[in-house]
Amino acid sequence: MVGYWASLVQWIGTLAFNVMTLDAFIPGLNSHGQDLATWTPNIIGSVCFLIASILALIEVCHRWFCLRLGDMGWWIAALNLLGSIAFQFSALYAYIPPAGVKSISLWLNDFWTAIGGACFLVASLMLLPETAPKDEYSKN
Repeated sequence: MVGYWASLVQWIGTLAFNVMTLDAFIPGLNSHGQDLATWTPNIIGSVCFLIASILALIEVCHRWFCLRLGDMGWWIAALNLLGSIAFQFSALYAYIPPAGVKSISLWLNDFWTAIGGACFLVASLMLLPETAPKDEYSKN
């Protein structure tokens, strides 16, 4: 049941991330408008991904936390949690400061987005063997 909640929360987070694309269709936004159009849904989506990843780890562990280094499911959940943490950092650095304020936040935003994306990519690739069709004549 926890896995279904994780999927629902992640779906809501995905919708929030997609709201950020509205920024591309609204020209001439000031920093406050950009924060409202992109940063707010980014934070909401990142929090949803973080909650969904924690729920997925609970689903794998059957409790709040466990360490199962030999379990592929645990590694997938752990990598998704690391990716979600990286996306949370990325969202924090996505804040657009008022005009005239120089910041390193754009580079950090890109860095943490890349780390989060890499974690999600590796976790997704690790899922591929589970999605492969099973040979009905196989004894495994």
